[in-house]
Amino acid sequence: MEKINNCASKDNKTKVYIEVNISGESTKTGCEQKDIFTIAEQIIKSPRLELVGIMSLGNVGNEKEFEKMIKIKEEICEKYSLDKENLLLHSEHLKTLKMLLKVEVMK
Repeated sequence: MEKINNCASKDNKTKVYIEVNISGESTKTGCEQKDIFTIAEQIIKSPRLELVGIMSLGNVGNEKEFEKMIKIKEEICEKYSLDKENLLLHSEHLKTLKMLLKVEVMK
């Protein structure tokens, strides 16, 4: 995290997404789910970084993985008093219409 912070702009906060390996597959990148809150806290406390969202490259069509992403987003917002509307959720899961509609219903 220190290297990222040092490379970030001194004038404007650098916008950051946290990538989560939501599927737990060794072929996917991202942090483990157990580490997301530690990483989020480090970003939030950084004077040079701004947490703008979380992302995942999970398995398209896997609703359970998508629901985990929504839950993680909600927990981060609650724990760090962030506005749910401002913390973005980007996921390969969003490619399916059924899940897109689910997001709209959950707002």
